[in-house]
Amino acid sequence: MRKFTVLAAILLTGCAATVPLASESDDAAAKVRVAPTDSALIYIVRKPQYYGKAILFRAEVDGQSIGGIGPGTYRVVTVTSGKHTVRVSGNENEESREIDAKAGEAYYVVIHARTGLMTARVGLDAPDTDGRAFVQGSKLAQ
Repeated sequence: MRKFTVLAAILLTGCAATVPLASESDDAAAKVRVAPTDSALIYIVRKPQYYGKAILFRAEVDGQSIGGIGPGTYRVVTVTSGKHTVRVSGNENEESREIDAKAGEAYYVVIHARTGLMTARVGLDAPDTDGRAFVQGSKLAQ
């Protein structure tokens, strides 16, 4: 029984979705970045939940893929003023949020894993949620 428990623990801890991470200096710079006066920033951050950590979510802004988002990671995109669509998809569903970006502002879209039928589902918090705290506790995906 002890061997089974140890084997199960090894297998379960090795099942986390990962993405390449940016350097520590790039991560630190992105966390204190100020939006330029002629554009806006959109931070897309995934909460570092244990549930659903084996599932890599995919993110896009205005139909353009920006890459995968694993637990405890984020991406930041510079956009022009105006309406933009952030879409995040998983194996079972996709969620999207509209953001009416204003120059000089930063917006946060916070992703969380929800219970799904066979695998974790994507859940998004409102774009106006202050996700700065989640960004501070996460790592910049490359």
